[in-house]
Amino acid sequence: MYRFYEINPDVVEIAQRYFTYLSDTHASVETVLGDGRIALEREPTQRFDVLVLDAFSGDAVPAHLLTVEALDIYLEHLVPQGALAIHISNRHIDLFPVVARLCLRMELNWKHVKTRMEFGHGSGYCEWVVISRDAQWLDARWSDAELNAMPEGVDDLPVWTDNYSNILGALRQ
Repeated sequence: MYRFYEINPDVVEIAQRYFTYLSDTHASVETVLGDGRIALEREPTQRFDVLVLDAFSGDAVPAHLLTVEALDIYLEHLVPQGALAIHISNRHIDLFPVVARLCLRMELNWKHVKTRMEFGHGSGYCEWVVISRDAQWLDARWSDAELNAMPEGVDDLPVWTDNYSNILGALRQ
């Protein structure tokens, strides 16, 4: 079962009209239209093995998706050995310290995973933080990435909550 949460109805229409991945799969696929955090907050526990959060590569970073309260919601929907994979690639904002600070606060394990990507006009990195309550599960899958590796200055950062976030403080130098 695959369940997608999408805030933009145009993205859903484009996926259904111009691509065949969803219609060709034999898996059960469901799309929930709306803000993923709000939808998850209103739903009964889903018991996902993996929950993927991919909302940060654009110019507008939805800070409400990276707060203590948001992480509580995501964790509620995961099985005990489940994982939250957050795609944090962004040219202007360094979200790794923000996510690492959240993990420290909530006593979660994480791996910072960078993969080199080749594009038609060059190359770059795709950057993820994979979070789990289970350190052994993470180590078994990403042995080459350091478990709970600390970015510089993370201890000095305030944790993001629904009442506080600091996008300017996360700007890349």
